[in-house]
Amino acid sequence: MTDTTVMDAPAATAAGAAPQGAAPAGELAELDTAALAIRPDQTMWTPYQRAALAQMGVAQDCPNPVLATFLHTCQTRRLDPFIRQVYLIGRPNKRKGTTEYTAQTGIDGFRVIARRAADKAGIEYGYEDPVWFDRNGREHAVWLADGPPAAARCVVLRNGHRFAAVARFDAYAARWQPSGDLKNQWATMPDHMILKCAEALALRMAFPEDLGGLYTDEEMQQADNGFEPPAGAPVVTGRAEPAAAPPNPAPTAAASPEQPADPGDAVAAGVAQQFAAEAQNAPDLDTWRDIYRRAVAAGVLREPVTVGGKAGPLGVYLTARGLQLQAAARTTTTEQAGDHAA
Repeated sequence: MTDTTVMDAPAATAAGAAPQGAAPAGELAELDTAALAIRPDQTMWTPYQRAALAQMGVAQDCPNPVLATFLHTCQTRRLDPFIRQVYLIGRPNKRKGTTEYTAQTGIDGFRVIARRAADKAGIEYGYEDPVWFDRNGREHAVWLADGPPAAARCVVLRNGHRFAAVARFDAYAARWQPSGDLKNQWATMPDHMILKCAEALALRMAFPEDLGGLYTDEEMQQADNGFEPPAGAPVVTGRAEPAAAPPNPAPTAAASPEQPADPGDAVAAGVAQQFAAEAQNAPDLDTWRDIYRRAVAAGVLREPVTVGGKAGPLGVYLTARGLQLQAAARTTTTEQAGDHAA
C-alpha cells in the first residue's frame, strides 16, 4: 500500500452526501478533534468518523461487520486510524471473488503497543543488536552490500527471555509482476525493510496477547504483488541504485516539506507546522490532497501543531481540514445548481 494511493479517495467522496456532524468551512470547529476521537463505548463508527475514513481510503461499501471489527481493534489496541497508527486495507481475492480486509499498522504502532503492555505489566523489554544474513548464511552486524540481504534476525528481550525471529527477504519482499523487480523501499532500502519484518515477528512472539492478529505494512506489502509500476516508480533488478539528484538542488541547510523528516528530530515540528499553515490556506481539495501526500512522505502526521489557538496532531488537523473543504465544495456545487435552475 502506498500513501499516495490512499489519499486519492476524497475525489470520489466529494460528490456524495454530507456526513452528519461535518464541520463547516472556515476556522477549525471545536467539535472536529473531539468528533474524530474514538470512545470506549462505541459499537460503530459515527457518520463523521466514517466520512474521515472514506477520505483516507476505506471503501464506502466496506461491510459493517468488517468496520465493527476494525473499530474493536482500534479500541482494544488503543491505536488511532486518523493519525495513521493503524489502517484497514482491502485486497481482492480473485479466486473467491471477494475483498479480504486486514488491519495493519506501521512498526511504530507495534512498538507503541509493546511499550504500553510492558509498562502495564511492570516488566522490561528491549532488543539485541540486529543481524543480517547473506546468501551463504554468513552473519553481518551491518549490511553494506549492494544487493539485498537473504534474511534478517531480530531478538526481543522480555523480562530476560529471548524471542528471536528470522525473516527471509524472498518471503516478504514486494515485487512488480511479471518482471519480479523490487518495489519502492524494497528496492532502495532492502536491509531496513526486512529488519522491520523480523522485528514485527519478534514483537508478536513476545507480546502475543497484544499483537496477535495484527500485521505491519511491511509484512503485508508482498500481498500486493501483481501490479506493474506506474511511470517514474523506482525499480531495480539486481541492486538498489541511489536516487538521481535534481538538476538544481536546493540548499540543504533547512528542511522543507518536500524532504522526509525524522519524527524524532526537532526540525519535524517546524515542518509539521508549515504543513498546517499551508492546509489552513488551501483553497480547494486538490491543493489539500497535495499537502497531505507531502506530509505523509515527510513522516510528520503525528507531530503536534497549533492552529487557531488549538493544539493537536497534524494528521487530525489535516483530516478535519479536508472535511471542511469537502463541505465547502459541496455547498458551492449546490448553490451553482440553484442559480442554473433559477
